[in-house]
Amino acid sequence: MLGRIWFVVLPDCGTAVAAAGVVRPFARNVVEHASGRPWLMGVWPGGHVTLGRAGAARVAVSGGRGPGPGELARRAGRLGGIGEADRAEAGWAGDFHLLASLGCQVRVRGTAAGARRVFHAELEGVAVASGRADTLAALTGAGMDPDVLALRLASVPVVYPLEEQCVWRGVKGVRPDHYLLLDAAGRSSIRRWWSPPEGALSFDRGAVAVRDVLESAVSARTDAGGAISADLSGGMDSTSLCFLAAAGGSRLFTTAWQAQDSANEDSRWAQRSALALPVAEHEFVARDEAPAWYTDPAGVMAAAEEPFGWVHDRVKLLGMLERMAARGSRLHLCGGGGDQLFSPSPAHAHDLFRIHPVSALRDLRRRQLFQRQALLPLLGVLGDRTAFADDLARSADRLTTGTATPPPLLGWGPGVRMPPWATADATRAVAGTLRAAAA
Repeated sequence: MLGRIWFVVLPDCGTAVAAAGVVRPFARNVVEHASGRPWLMGVWPGGHVTLGRAGAARVAVSGGRGPGPGELARRAGRLGGIGEADRAEAGWAGDFHLLASLGCQVRVRGTAAGARRVFHAELEGVAVASGRADTLAALTGAGMDPDVLALRLASVPVVYPLEEQCVWRGVKGVRPDHYLLLDAAGRSSIRRWWSPPEGALSFDRGAVAVRDVLESAVSARTDAGGAISADLSGGMDSTSLCFLAAAGGSRLFTTAWQAQDSANEDSRWAQRSALALPVAEHEFVARDEAPAWYTDPAGVMAAAEEPFGWVHDRVKLLGMLERMAARGSRLHLCGGGGDQLFSPSPAHAHDLFRIHPVSALRDLRRRQLFQRQALLPLLGVLGDRTAFADDLARSADRLTTGTATPPPLLGWGPGVRMPPWATADATRAVAGTLRAAAA
């Protein structure tokens, strides 16, 4: 664990002394509860953790940009209980863990988008938390869970409601919209902190709100100055971030790949966007200079926490990050998540077809043309009212049947399939996991 950034959160109880003893040999930093017992232990550089103290209250922000120590202390002093900890960072954009200790209770929270995760495990009889699963695995001596590892081989390696399963035995993840609570007895519980807001805004007002929060989020990354980098793919998501970043306080490098398919228009839009961003320095990688998919990753560091999600172009992605870091970039922006937010699956078409069939067919036709799918198969599944649990159980029986049906455009999600080279044991393990989740 030495040599990289990590933290462990301990409960405020006397029985946590043994757990602290396990962590202490590896920790360079220690922050105490108001009681004097260890609260945060780990390794982090100066400025990475911001701490606010007020009476018995302790609030910390780990990673990203949050309120400063003075403001954090003032907000901590106004907390009436651990359940009000979110008030300590209200109104601040950024990407950080929010940690709080008050009244012998400890709260650990990540981000709603899941970029900052929370994990927990039992160590020496008490619950402890961390922002990394492999940190807890190293401390507890946890081995791999072969069933979860087998699921990572599937075409959809992260399936609801199994997203928070860890490949390490005994280490559990917390859903991004929930937080972890450690009580005075060293026990853990999970509670919800975020819910989608009601759809009360008009389309125009909602668009303005989206722009405002994107500007705030990008500013939180650029205000510190120095240099940052960003993907300039030519697509709407990353390209929009580039324009917002160019208006910030950091020097900007962009990088773009020439698509293998000459009919792909993204490269042309990336070139046009670069001309409109003269303040940035641009890198364009020709298609014959880019590593091919599944290039031998010799010499490329493997992911330590769990299998790398984008394994097919891992060498290309990590090589790009190394080049940007060599130019002085301290942070890299990309458009991941944009499709999920703004181009979700039209699974609502099933219900819309029953209420407003003309609107549903018009919307479905537009999407069908855009995604170049055959229309008749889509119409055939509009009447499918299979419940989610039944669909999940059904997917367990189709792991080796080839193409996913019904079409992903209208299903609960893309069909889960195992690769043809997966062993029979791996396929049986995944089927069992899916059936158990369905039940």
